[in-house]
Amino acid sequence: PMLLVAACWAVAFGASGGLTHTIHLQRKMVKLKHKYHFASSQVVRASEYFGEISIGSPPQKFVVVFDTGSGNLLIPSVKCTDAACLAHKRYDVNLSTTAVEIAFADSPDKVVPASGDRDVVTITFGTGEMSGVFVKDTVCVGELCTEANFVTATEESDEP
Repeated sequence: PMLLVAACWAVAFGASGGLTHTIHLQRKMVKLKHKYHFASSQVVRASEYFGEISIGSPPQKFVVVFDTGSGNLLIPSVKCTDAACLAHKRYDVNLSTTAVEIAFADSPDKVVPASGDRDVVTITFGTGEMSGVFVKDTVCVGELCTEANFVTATEESDEP
């Protein structure tokens, strides 16, 4: 049940009005294969910190990794049928009364037109990549909620 979300979410929520909010995260040790040009591969251990968020109205709950290496909230979409997406809970924009499908990243208030013309973003990680589209919806971490833009994955490699 691991997805990605930027650690800046916790900072952004805590920064409003000088108030702070503590979010209890869980820690998991994971093994990663890291390839070097001088060695075939080496197993490296890393920590992942994860917790629960909810998106939309009514809320759709997700367990996400709070990843300091990404500036994006990335959530698998029901439109993604890749094995990596199917292994996770997937966001359904049609189930949320507050969701808005965004046409272009540089115009976050412009909704997707009838023609369906919209940006598709591809984000590359050290071990894989994912592609998706932008959505705006209510995102809650604990009791703190805000309207946020995020990427719903429509394609995801086996090791994102």
